Amino acid sequence: MSNMSLGFQPTYCSFFGSFDDLNELISRSGFKKYPRTIELSKFGYSADTKEEDKGLDISAKAIDFARQHNSVDGKIKYLVGDAMLLQDTFCHFEKSFTKVFSNTALQWMENKEKVFRNICWCLKDGGSCVINVLRGESMTFNNVYHRSTTLPKWMKYLEDFEPKYCPFFGSLEDFDDLLSPCGFKKYPRTIDEYTNILSLSTKEEHKDFLRPLLTHLDFIPEDLKEEFLEDCFQLFRRVSPNTEHKEYDALVWRFDTFDVKLEK
Repeated sequence: MSNMSLGFQPTYCSFFGSFDDLNELISRSGFKKYPRTIELSKFGYSADTKEEDKGLDISAKAIDFARQHNSVDGKIKYLVGDAMLLQDTFCHFEKSFTKVFSNTALQWMENKEKVFRNICWCLKDGGSCVINVLRGESMTFNNVYHRSTTLPKWMKYLEDFEPKYCPFFGSLEDFDDLLSPCGFKKYPRTIDEYTNILSLSTKEEHKDFLRPLLTHLDFIPEDLKEEFLEDCFQLFRRVSPNTEHKEYDALVWRFDTFDVKLEK
């Protein structure tokens, strides 16, 4: 069995929930429930595998971190690459994998149909994928990410900035339409909908959460990055539905999400 995990810049992709929640998520991807060894780090986890699996991310920094913290005795090979360019960059991946797993990465990939076509292309017949999809509607982070480009103080630095954050907008029927030409079986298809809520207790924790996600920082001078983060945090307070609260721990990040399991 050969598996692949897809990531995308930026590198922050924390898991919300208990070990039981994580086991439930993994079980839907088709892995054996036991034995399973979980190695937690700031950026995710890895599971015991019998063959060399692949981990793919467009960010070289994310790959370096994974090699250092999620090595799993050399059973996972980490590669720098773009999920939207799989067929061009890794032509030997065609029909090579039985499982593909992606968590909180699809929202950084603009052409989602192309991503799913590539996933189907690299799966063996009968293979499956489990993809975590963040929705764009009513997402506070989506507002902060895009509205921060219009803050007058920072517009001169962000003239060449191109937004990379593009969560899915639409109904589940729209998502089904997006998938229909990609080559997956139409049924059975499993979709679970839920909302992740992240509550942080200090302003610094909120800023640390934003730091790896705001790709704007690549365009902000080093000595002004903290000031930019402060302004983005204040923007978050203004657009947060909990603005009547003064305590930081009352400010929450909500991520409307669904997981989808697809079979080829």
